[in-house]
Amino acid sequence: MKSLLLLTITIASHLTLGQGYSQYKEIDFPKGKFLTKIDQRTLGTITVELIQVKPITNDPSLPDCLTWLTIREGDKVIKELNKGILAVGGCSGFYFPPRQPNKSLIVISKFGDYDGGIITIDNQGQFTEKMGGTFYVSPDGKYLFSNYYSDLKGVTIIDTTENKIIFSGQFKYYLADWYFENNQYFAMISEDVIPEAGTGKLIFDFIKGEFREERTKTKIDLKNRLAVYNDFSNSDCNCGQ
Repeated sequence: MKSLLLLTITIASHLTLGQGYSQYKEIDFPKGKFLTKIDQRTLGTITVELIQVKPITNDPSLPDCLTWLTIREGDKVIKELNKGILAVGGCSGFYFPPRQPNKSLIVISKFGDYDGGIITIDNQGQFTEKMGGTFYVSPDGKYLFSNYYSDLKGVTIIDTTENKIIFSGQFKYYLADWYFENNQYFAMISEDVIPEAGTGKLIFDFIKGEFREERTKTKIDLKNRLAVYNDFSNSDCNCGQ
């Protein structure tokens, strides 16, 4: 049922954006009726531009957020991604982090539609999108861990030095913060009540490419939490604004 709802929302948002707004034209979105944010990042000869438009007042004919993502090399357009995004009670839009975790990639978080994403773009303009949202980065900047911003449960792990997907999939637990401790990368299991067996950890095995669950009664040291990017848990994020 959740998957059907997600599919319906995604299809509807694409159709809405396609009805007259497949290309961004400033004249279509006058100030006073829309909030527009334009941002870009460069990587070598590659430029990534984000245009995001939010209706100031609710308009049932439009999604909560209209977005245009364009990748160019000079004057050549390599890729265009146009989406209508529904906030569905949470964040919406695409977000560059305040600083990129690795100089060889441009990373973008996508929120909304019950279907968060993590996007990477390399210096050749190669575009990759997987489930994600907020993300954590290892102390050496090599690994990126992005929990799925959704009512479903999942995570994507990326080797940023090679722009390689190490893991991307769903499982039975919601994840909280990521840590590096005792030479292990693990995520805390998000639980309303901690059972007698102790706090739950999901440890990622890079050799097997899989997780194993472990319970511990030892307190996790917060200083070992990985650096977090695009974390909007304590503030609003609304169509890039």
